[in-house]
Amino acid sequence: MNLFKSRESDYEHPRTFKEELNQQCNALVVPASLMVIFAWLPFILLDLDKKLHGELPEIVYLRLGLSLVGIISLILHRTLFFKKEGYWLILFIAGYAGLATVLIVGLTAANPVYMGGYSIVIFLLVLPPIRRTHSLAILFSSLVLFIIVGFIREMKFGKAGEQYGLLNLIISMIIAVVAIFVFDKIRRDNYEKSQVIKRANEELQKANELKNELLQIAAHDLKDPLQVIIGYTDLLQMKLRGDKFAVEKLKIVYRSSDRMIKLVGGLLEIASIESGNLAVHKSEVDLGEVVEAAVKGHQQASEKKNQQLFCTVEKTLIVNGDKMLLRQIANHLISNAIKFSPPFKSIWVTVNRDENFAALEVRDEGPGLAEDEKNKLFDKFQRLSPKPTAGETSTGLGLAITKDLVEIHKGKITVKSEPGKGSSFVVHLPLLKNPG
Repeated sequence: MNLFKSRESDYEHPRTFKEELNQQCNALVVPASLMVIFAWLPFILLDLDKKLHGELPEIVYLRLGLSLVGIISLILHRTLFFKKEGYWLILFIAGYAGLATVLIVGLTAANPVYMGGYSIVIFLLVLPPIRRTHSLAILFSSLVLFIIVGFIREMKFGKAGEQYGLLNLIISMIIAVVAIFVFDKIRRDNYEKSQVIKRANEELQKANELKNELLQIAAHDLKDPLQVIIGYTDLLQMKLRGDKFAVEKLKIVYRSSDRMIKLVGGLLEIASIESGNLAVHKSEVDLGEVVEAAVKGHQQASEKKNQQLFCTVEKTLIVNGDKMLLRQIANHLISNAIKFSPPFKSIWVTVNRDENFAALEVRDEGPGLAEDEKNKLFDKFQRLSPKPTAGETSTGLGLAITKDLVEIHKGKITVKSEPGKGSSFVVHLPLLKNPG
């Protein structure tokens, strides 16, 4: 989780159970429409209904009506209202499917073949995410219509096949009613759980925002007095050169204050990045030139530790980025290499093309990292086994900030390292296709 701001999911939590069902139905409209458009076409194309009941063309019309319902639903789903209210389209499809099937079965005077199809449709009607009352209404209205049409068509269940079909229908109805209540209970329980999670997330977000605000206030309020302490400590060291004891103690104060002000600066930087308030001014930038300038800025620090700092860059690798932030990425990586490498070691900084990316690599001869440490390297406030080799301060925020800045530039940072064999950090940034 981010230190200052939790990232919100793109998923929009429904406010009511009706909205929950509507969201599910919106996702079902297209597949359900396509299914009803094509489901009955084989029966029509093969003339199966004519072979069984050639005297009843109404059956073919009812089947074609189902395909028409699917086409209408697809068209309506493209409109502004029904694009968000797919529930009514699914209800429309399910209602017509149930009633059309009943009319077909009734017109055939409960032909066993069609009775089997009616039983299958009953099972299908309980699956869509429709409210319990609507599902029951479709189920029982279809049953009432079946009885009325059957009475008119003088249905009889004297033969074994007809009785078998009736028994299937009765069992299907009972199972369907039970399934409607079970599915409704499951959907409502899931909705309640999602609401509990939503409320918990909202509370956590409020608490996180308050914590972020307090941290930012505290960081701002600490920065100025720490700078004053560092300034006066430096001045006192010059004034009290002859007093070794006092100078030694002042150095401790200076180092502690310096570490604290770097920590405060890191916290403020992460706050601005993760809150989205970091000012980013992108333009066409030659990454090689930026890295060369960063290397020059670290020459003195590397020479102080008797380290050799080599730089090899390929020019005209143009990226779309913020020059200052790209310089900061390079600074963090070079400074880390100097900090964690022993004296009299070498550091290599290179910039070259890697297919469609500009690759910045900083390789050192430091202690390296174990495999389990690499997994948490870019997390905040991590304390890993490698330590600064000349008493430098480390806040545990540098690489976390670097990773955030790389991602702001749509890039990726990786590390290769083995214990005792140094580390290599590589940043890939997308090259501009048509610079200039």
